[in-house]
Amino acid sequence: SISGGSAADVDKAVAAAKQAFETFSLTSKEERLALLKRILECYNERFEDIAQAVSQEMGAPLPFARDSQAGVGRAHMEATIAAFEEYTFSEK
Repeated sequence: SISGGSAADVDKAVAAAKQAFETFSLTSKEERLALLKRILECYNERFEDIAQAVSQEMGAPLPFARDSQAGVGRAHMEATIAAFEEYTFSEK
């Protein structure tokens, strides 16, 4: 079960994101890539939990929740990592 967030929760999240950006904006491509890979690792570790939650929330059959909804999250993260590995940043 997940409770709905309040306006105060949103304000806290925005403040935390602003604070995190101060240091995150200074991280290297390698550090960011490592973070994305760790997020994917955590996603994969919790994949069945995600599929179960999607199935319960949407009423979707579990195989569909695994293959389509939870599976697409994994595919998007993998594609993001692959693109980021090849991406070259430029500065002006």
